[in-house]
This record gives sequence, structure tokens and C-alpha cells, in this order.
Amino acid sequence: MARSFSRSQKPRRQVQNLDHLKIALKDIQLATENFDEKYCIGSGGYGKVYKSYLAIKMKGKDELTEMSTVAIKRIFNRDDGQGKEGFLAEIDVLSRCEHPNIISLLGFCVEDNEMLLVYEHAPKKSLDGYLGSTNKVNPTWTQRLQMCIDIAHGLHYLHTNMGNKYGIIHRDIKSDNILLGENWEAKIADFGLSKVHHGYLHASTIKTNHIAGTNVYLDPEYARTGTSPGEASLD
Repeated sequence: MARSFSRSQKPRRQVQNLDHLKIALKDIQLATENFDEKYCIGSGGYGKVYKSYLAIKMKGKDELTEMSTVAIKRIFNRDDGQGKEGFLAEIDVLSRCEHPNIISLLGFCVEDNEMLLVYEHAPKKSLDGYLGSTNKVNPTWTQRLQMCIDIAHGLHYLHTNMGNKYGIIHRDIKSDNILLGENWEAKIADFGLSKVHHGYLHASTIKTNHIAGTNVYLDPEYARTGTSPGEASLD
């Protein structure tokens, strides 16, 4: 797997006024039998992902819940602080988003040194598992074209449709971070490296002191200089 550049160690965001997304640790532990490995569906350098069923608050109806199939990411409490920064970035960005081609954040938990993110479950997993694979079940070319359109719709939403105050730059678009729904619909995921581009920065692109992303996917100019064409500073 291609290497990802490290995140800045200084936390960039603070989570506020998101009580409606908080989920009790005891509920997640009960749903996963205290993070039993039989529920684990993936792992990486920043955490493990578990599949289970959980009572999720219905949008706009705080007193009503429904049982949903969810993906629970358990973030490693790393010494370098990068796990915490990615955790805060995911909450900050995904709590702003509502789009069919962006993975939905259903809740989070920060208790007893645990950092947990609860997402909608994407039953067909990530796109990288199908590219160049010999699986018996693979998307057709028509479905693959639709995935490209889905991803473009998701990126357009992040860049331009978040209102006048800000846009969001993902910074790590790759097949690993494209999840697939039941009908092969594509959903952009993993916003741990993302940046919020504030509306008062009118330049069209970015300049950063902290290069982030996956090396084989990076714009060569950005990888070399930390700058894409333009002057908008994000750090």
C-alpha cells in the first residue's frame, strides 16, 4: 500500500456543539462485545474498524432511535498525536456534510481514552478491493463509470456547495478512500487529512507548510513545494 505522509502534530480543530452525535462508550462496547476481533473488518496504522448494529438517533428526532448497521472506527491513541488530530478532523468535516456521495458520520465517542467514530456501513467495502482483482463479483464498466461520476459529484459538493463560508479539500483521494454502497454507489471517506478552505480566502488553490496525502497520488508540484497554483494559505 502506498505510504501516506504524516499529519501535523498540532491539533487543528476543536469539536463543539455536537452533543447530538455523542454515543456512550458502553453502548459501543455492548455492540462489539468489547471490541471482539470477530467484529473487526479492517485495520490500519491509525485504528481498527468494526461492523455491528447500533441504535442511532434519527435526524431531527433526538428521542427516537433506530437500529442500523454501522462501521465503528477505533482510533489508536498514538504518541505522536496524529490519531487525535485525524479524529477531530473527521468530526469537524463530516458533521458539516450531507451528501449521498460523502460517507455519513452517525456519531462519535470520546471516553476513557477511547476515540471512536461511527459511520454508515458501506457493504461493498472500498474500491481498491476491486481494481485489478480476480473477484467473481466485480462492477461492470457502466457501474465503474457511475462511480467516477459519483466521486466527481462528491468532490464538487465539498469544493463549492458548502455555502459561502468555507469549502473542504480532502487531500487524500484514492481508491482506498472510496467506499461502495449496496448498489455500487461511491462515497468519499477518510477525512483525517482534510482542510477547511475558508470563504475569505478567495484564491482558487492552496499553499500549505504541511504536505499531506499519499505519495503516488499527490500532484507533483504540491509534493515538491507545498503549493498548488494559487495563493490561498491553509496553515
